[in-house]
Amino acid sequence: MHFFCIFRNDQFKSPLDLAAENGHSNIVRLLFEAISEISPEKLDLLVNPTKAFVPLLHLAISGGDLSVVEFLLNNSTKKARLDIPHPISQQTPIETAVKLKHE
Repeated sequence: MHFFCIFRNDQFKSPLDLAAENGHSNIVRLLFEAISEISPEKLDLLVNPTKAFVPLLHLAISGGDLSVVEFLLNNSTKKARLDIPHPISQQTPIETAVKLKHE
């Protein structure tokens, strides 16, 4: 299982991205732990990616599950950055949350 946690599908989303976006907090925790065991560097890239990919925090905020967002903010080896804009909307995670009317 560990090996497949880091790959992306045809929409360039990893299993961790999909779990965060769909509010599956238990799966986010399991994948987060699995990825951090095999490749902490890869986990950092998933949390704070290059401009080509949507940051994990944006996906979690879009999903609207506060427990996933809190987990990402509290458990990243490098803190999830709040200043990385979405590659398409150019909004920061906070701007995304406000736009979606998340408290």
